[in-house]
Amino acid sequence: MPSYCINRITLGRQRHAMATLGIKLIEGFRDDYMPREKLWDAFALLLILNKMYELHQHGREASAAAIGRSIGMPRQTVRTKLAHLKKLGFIEQIGHHYLMNPDHLNHPLMLAGFRHRLLTLRQAPDKMLETSEITQATH
Repeated sequence: MPSYCINRITLGRQRHAMATLGIKLIEGFRDDYMPREKLWDAFALLLILNKMYELHQHGREASAAAIGRSIGMPRQTVRTKLAHLKKLGFIEQIGHHYLMNPDHLNHPLMLAGFRHRLLTLRQAPDKMLETSEITQATH
């Protein structure tokens, strides 16, 4: 897209910075937790782990059906991804339900990677703030 089109997008630089931040965070997750995975596959696995956390947080069991319904992914695809997460050590299976594996998630290398991503997140606001453009777009 030519620059004159980009310059016409309201809050374009901030939107780009936010999208870049999201991508960097997912790349960091992939690099730390599952470096052999393609970025898109790592995103799907992260989405499933995130949904499992939410289900557990609300006292619900994480099954392929429950996860699939909540994220809009076919149950069989979720089962395949869950089997992969189990193989990688992120989760355990009990019958038709899955539990996150705290020992794996609390590994020092994974915690170090999280701390690095947290630093990236803390630096992001400076990259997104351009007062004049934000002020113009909100009035």
